[in-house]
Amino acid sequence: MYSIVSMLNSKQIEIFYHIYKEGSITKAAKMLNVSQPALSKSISYTEKKLGFKLFNRDSKKLLPTYEADELYEYASMVIFQLESFNKTAEKLTPLDSKDINIGTTPSIMLTLMPRILKAYKEIGVAGFNFINLNSNELLSRLDNKSLDIVICFDPAISNRGSNHLDASIFSRHIIHKGSHVMISPKGFYDNKAASKLEHFLNDPFIEITNLISFYGVNSLTKHFSNQPIRNIAGKVSSYSGAASLVSLGVGSALVDSYTANNCDKSKVDMFEIEEDLPYQIVLLNNQSKAISEESKKFLEFVNTHADVWIATREQIADHWMQTHPHKRFNRPSKMNREGFIDLYGGIFEHSAWIADNAYDYELSYAHDTATGLHNALCRAFRSAPKELRLKVLRAHPDLAGKLAQAKRLTSESTSEQASAGMDSLTDNERKIFTQLNLTYVKKHGFPFIIAVRDHNKASILSAFKTCINNDGDTEFLEACKQVERIAEFRLMDILP
Repeated sequence: MYSIVSMLNSKQIEIFYHIYKEGSITKAAKMLNVSQPALSKSISYTEKKLGFKLFNRDSKKLLPTYEADELYEYASMVIFQLESFNKTAEKLTPLDSKDINIGTTPSIMLTLMPRILKAYKEIGVAGFNFINLNSNELLSRLDNKSLDIVICFDPAISNRGSNHLDASIFSRHIIHKGSHVMISPKGFYDNKAASKLEHFLNDPFIEITNLISFYGVNSLTKHFSNQPIRNIAGKVSSYSGAASLVSLGVGSALVDSYTANNCDKSKVDMFEIEEDLPYQIVLLNNQSKAISEESKKFLEFVNTHADVWIATREQIADHWMQTHPHKRFNRPSKMNREGFIDLYGGIFEHSAWIADNAYDYELSYAHDTATGLHNALCRAFRSAPKELRLKVLRAHPDLAGKLAQAKRLTSESTSEQASAGMDSLTDNERKIFTQLNLTYVKKHGFPFIIAVRDHNKASILSAFKTCINNDGDTEFLEACKQVERIAEFRLMDILP
């Protein structure tokens, strides 16, 4: 079972992510601007805390374990969420003594707050200092007067949170009402009923803990007390965390409508359910704390425009259907071997054996996304002997080589090379690439491979000249990474 509650903090996940991505503690240390010994100590501590190895070390390289391969895609989602938060924060007015200190939850910060701020900045000039915590921690901060305003899920309808609110001290304004909706991996309920809670009982489900938006219960899944969920696939402590796991195909989850509407619609389906599971988002402030005139102005603005922030379930569903109509696709986990190999055998150039081996991994609907299937195919590729991986590298065509000129490339390679302008070289450029190809192959024994969709003609040429001077082991590892990146792009053309 997946569990990301009270285990690693964001810094430890960030360090693991960069070490895995760079393939080297030295490179990761340079990227993070910290010392190599500090990173080594951190990853060793993380492995001890998890109870299993993340990397195997030898004298020349760092090799990720199977467990690391499995965790990397989730670490990527954490980094994505952190980057999304930082990008939002960068757009805010620089902080000064007049800043308004606002506490909010991570999911509200990513969904409702941008909408409020955009409207307010048309009339207000204040700067904002945002603190992102869970709702219980926010109420504690409001109580000790370290925050001016809190926007969170309503504690007044929660037994756990109600003791934090004294109406004589705290003002409370409802700014959004809604009902929880179910989100599920794309296409999983195409041919199944999905309108009642009971329809989700037997399928993988993401449990959300530590919320106060559900009448004092410890978890959303307590609402299934009469018909308990039989397959808890993961536990998280926020709506946004649940949405991330759903988008990766791990399972379904109940979330607020704003979080649902913020999901990647190519990876997630949303369903209204017959049971009414309401929530409210409220604007709170401690009336015993002196606040600035700008804070008062912001409070009044949000409160008097409450109807702007409130959307019904029907409005959210209509917007979803109009903006992101449902598209059907062949789910890898439901295909027979022949059909699977026929469709995915060319993801790794002329190497259908990789798809054949990956099919034996007991694919589930977690593999019905580009990210999930890419993980399975890369596992099959990485677990193969070096001789087989070398054959995969040698199956790739030369950049702008004779096969391209004779129009004998696969359709995927033709499109990829054209995207970087490699199909429109001048005579002089073609001569340069031809000579580089000959030199590179003679030295390394396989063609120069690069995911051209990440580059343009100039950057490809620059990388080509640099890589010729690398040693064989370094180039082999880099070429394998590029092959996996090319495979990722190809899967993204087929799957959500």
